[in-house]
Amino acid sequence: MNSGITASIASRSYTGLEPVTEKTKFGQGEEKKPAMKLVTAIVQPFTIDKLARTLFKAPISGYTVTESQGSAKPDMDNPQYLVPRSRVEIVVKDEHVEQLIALILQACGTHQDGDGIIFVAPLEQVIDIASGKRGHDALKTTQD
Repeated sequence: MNSGITASIASRSYTGLEPVTEKTKFGQGEEKKPAMKLVTAIVQPFTIDKLARTLFKAPISGYTVTESQGSAKPDMDNPQYLVPRSRVEIVVKDEHVEQLIALILQACGTHQDGDGIIFVAPLEQVIDIASGKRGHDALKTTQD
C-alpha cells in the first residue's frame, strides 16, 4: 500500500504544493493559521436582491445562493410545512464575522416571524482550486 502514498506525494509535489509528510499528515508541527468561519443564512427569497447589494460592503470574496424549502416548528393552526427559502453561504475571516452578521440582519430583517436564521460554523480549510492557495490566501477579498 506504500505505492498509493508515494503517488499522492508525487502528485502534490508536481503541482508545486508541499509534499505530505508524517508531520503535516497528522497535524503535528503545523503553525496555527487565523481561523475562518462558514456563515450560512437561511432567508426569505425576496430579500436576496437587497442582500446581494449589501454584501458589496462586506470583506468577502464571494457567496453562494441556493434555492431551498424548509420549515421551522410547524404551526398547527396553519400547517404549511415547507416554504420557499434561500440559503446563502459565505466564507469569512474570524474578525469579519460580526460585521457580516450585521449586514445580513440589516438586509434580510423585517422583524417578522419567518425572516430566517443565521448559522456560524468553524471552517477547517479553504482551498482555491485554480491556484492551490489555502486558507486566507484562497479568499480573494478586496477589502482587507
